[in-house]
Amino acid sequence: MILHPEAQEELRAAAIYYEDRRAGLGLRFVEALESGFRRIERSPFTWRCIRGDIRRFLVKTFPYGIVYAPVENDIFVLAIMHFKREPDYWLGRLEDLPAPLSTSA
Repeated sequence: MILHPEAQEELRAAAIYYEDRRAGLGLRFVEALESGFRRIERSPFTWRCIRGDIRRFLVKTFPYGIVYAPVENDIFVLAIMHFKREPDYWLGRLEDLPAPLSTSA
């Protein structure tokens, strides 16, 4: 699993935000994301395509999605997207994909 640097920052900022709201909530957020990462790695083609071969996994309990692309032998996470944010703000990150998209199931 490869996280775009801006996705890493989104994860960090959201975890801090939740932790500031209630002790332990930031950790719960990170654990929900990690669970999502594991599910995506096991079955990357399960979740809905939102643009071309880009897919979105809905994070349990939190208003976030993991926007990702299956790439040659890996998963590239483009964004940890809050649902109230402009939906296509991450499109500029597509040029950072490390390899051609894998389209096989």
